[in-house]
Amino acid sequence: MTDNGVEWHEWSEEAFRKAKELNRPILMDISAAWCHWCHVMDQTSYSDKEVIRIVNSNFVAIKVDTDQRPDINRRYNVGGWPTTTFLTPEGEMITGATYVPPDQMRVLLRQVSDQYSRSARKRKSTNATRQLQPEPRTKAPSRFESESSDLVVGDVVNMMLRAYDNVYGGFGDQPKFPNPDALCLALEQYYSTRDQGLNILIVKTLNNMASGGMYDRQRGGFFRYATRRDWNIPHYEKILEDNAKLAMIYLDAFRVLGTPEYRQVAEQIINYVECTLSNRQIGGFYGSQDADEEYYRTDLSEHESRNPPKVDTSIYTGPNALMTSTYFLASAVLRRPELEEFAFKTLAFFLDRYRDKTAMLCHTYRSDGPTPLHLMSDQILLARSLVEAYKYSSNDSHMEKAEDLAKLAIDHFYDPDSGGFYDTILGPSSIGLLKVREKIIDENSWAAELLLELCDLTGKKVYVEKAKETLGLFERAYRGYGILASSYARVVYRLNAVLTKIVIIGDKSNQATAILRDEALRYYSPRKTVQVLDPSFDRDKIDSFGYPVADLPKAYVCVGQTCLEPMTNPEELSSRLSKFIAGG
Repeated sequence: MTDNGVEWHEWSEEAFRKAKELNRPILMDISAAWCHWCHVMDQTSYSDKEVIRIVNSNFVAIKVDTDQRPDINRRYNVGGWPTTTFLTPEGEMITGATYVPPDQMRVLLRQVSDQYSRSARKRKSTNATRQLQPEPRTKAPSRFESESSDLVVGDVVNMMLRAYDNVYGGFGDQPKFPNPDALCLALEQYYSTRDQGLNILIVKTLNNMASGGMYDRQRGGFFRYATRRDWNIPHYEKILEDNAKLAMIYLDAFRVLGTPEYRQVAEQIINYVECTLSNRQIGGFYGSQDADEEYYRTDLSEHESRNPPKVDTSIYTGPNALMTSTYFLASAVLRRPELEEFAFKTLAFFLDRYRDKTAMLCHTYRSDGPTPLHLMSDQILLARSLVEAYKYSSNDSHMEKAEDLAKLAIDHFYDPDSGGFYDTILGPSSIGLLKVREKIIDENSWAAELLLELCDLTGKKVYVEKAKETLGLFERAYRGYGILASSYARVVYRLNAVLTKIVIIGDKSNQATAILRDEALRYYSPRKTVQVLDPSFDRDKIDSFGYPVADLPKAYVCVGQTCLEPMTNPEELSSRLSKFIAGG
């Protein structure tokens, strides 16, 4: 907690109980380690003697870190960071603002305190929280019908094209965020249709982001967003999750378009993360690096006199899972095996240290250990990373652990009544708006994608049925999300996309097998599985597929129902696949 004189509490039963006992409203500050104006507010408003006196005398103060408690931020944020909210002792919102300077803060505190004191009615929590269902409930889950795939994808792509800035790239006006999920959808659809309008959108956006001020060309990595339409004036914080997604889209764009500059940008992002946001000793990635405009405006030669911006060394499960998946891909595309090694080290760290007695993953790990918060997205994203680990290692234990996490997510977060996954689990600290669990379109899309991939790799149809129920939840609502439905559209497209299945038969310890595997992993396809089967350990699987075990290693490739001739030459693998996809 910030040491500025305000008696801050964590979000807890104890804090809300104290507010009820003292009959005081709650002042809640939602901030972030990377948030410049949050630090300013701590140094000004919350360090003002009169503000401190009023808060400590008339309120119960709660401070929330948005990265540590994204569930609270999602429900109470009023438009950015810092968020300054006032609540009843039951957690109901009274009013809210963002940054409030000291003179205005004094006035606001007195107004809220007086308003609360004058209220003569007995304060009870209204039923507003029970009305905040994000999706209408139905008697039974509604399965997504595959025939709707083209309509959904077309709708979201059209919304994306309407939002596209054809002058500077990206979407919308200003401030301008990179929207990597929308770019991933655009790239997949370009790969599938060769639509030149999508090619222009992708190229202009990636080029202008990389040449604008939002990209740190001296140190690597992207800042969170640009304050201007032309990308030139950034907001200077760097976030792990953003850089994981952006490195992935630049790697994918390099694989599809072959532009060497995209490979270079991706590698510079990875180098920045390696240098600044990695715990080299135990594995894992740090959450963010603080904004410091003066530092970033200083030439590199002058940096010896300035400390770099502070790094939040908390390790958050979801963002770490995203970066781990990016590391796996980067190890193949950039031909850097040490990235794969660190990805495995990070997964081992999570599986060894992050679980509690429920066997689920906790959200945050700090120097004092993990915090007991379970989020659906953490279980799903790490399971996806374990699937990637299986592709890169062919170690069955990674697939088993991915399936274990998927089962835990279904058992604890899935809604059997109307389908879809809730974001949280109800518990003692589910106070106020946390009493209502939400179903988030992005998180449900990630879950559906995981389930589809598990089906592709294991052949278990139960996964695809659960995925269809999850996608069906948003089939009537996706248009309301605009381009924020891009992840949803990607998974809907994957549902009907032709599966490229690559099975490599060979000794897993043999370098020639590894080279063939890496070439298969480098090849871009929106829906692809890669498995390495070793005759010494996987003979039953090999026999069930009907593959011979002579002249190994050998790659067997099927695109949909069409299978190519077995291949032994790694360079032949990508070229023949590309020609086949193109109709050659």
